[in-house]
Amino acid sequence: MKKHISVWERFIFHSGFNPNTLKKLRPKIDHDNLLSMRIFTPLAIMFFAGMTVFSYFYDHLTRFMPIYLFALMGCIMSGLLLQRGKHDRRAMVISITLMILVMLVFATLIGTVFDPQSSATVYVALLFSLPILFCLPPFNIFLMILTADAIFVPLSLMYKTGDILHNDMINVLVFSILSLILAVIINMHRIRRFVLEYELHLSRERELER
Repeated sequence: MKKHISVWERFIFHSGFNPNTLKKLRPKIDHDNLLSMRIFTPLAIMFFAGMTVFSYFYDHLTRFMPIYLFALMGCIMSGLLLQRGKHDRRAMVISITLMILVMLVFATLIGTVFDPQSSATVYVALLFSLPILFCLPPFNIFLMILTADAIFVPLSLMYKTGDILHNDMINVLVFSILSLILAVIINMHRIRRFVLEYELHLSRERELER
């Protein structure tokens, strides 16, 4: 029977790091992601809850209320999933993926359906910044960006025209590539830092043994 190769194993193979070292560091990397998620989730919930409340009182925000509610419910679901499975790596990965997709879909809808007369600044900013918050394999980051773009491009074609549509198509292509490259580079450097710290710790232990 052919053995299934996970995305993480492919990432290890192509990263150039020592596979045994990375496998030992997997819990530390997961802990770093968990820490980021515990900070990011409450902030996102507070933000979308506040925007939902403000949308009751300000006319120019009222049209965004369904999108705020969608993002708020998505963030709460992600947070609950994280709390229920905080010691389960699979639950944590699903929670992180759900959170990033909710934020990207939120920005996509704000930048297309509800704002057809201006460029999707919110979407571009989130696309550029979100994937670098978590230490994810490149394949996961690529799938997240591709999914968000697959929603954004058809909606832009439906609701935008002229120079605005042209600018958004260029922006989504450029910033998708930049986001992918930046996220992979930063996360590789973070993993390299974990590897160096681990190897330094081992060398100190060997020195003490001597």
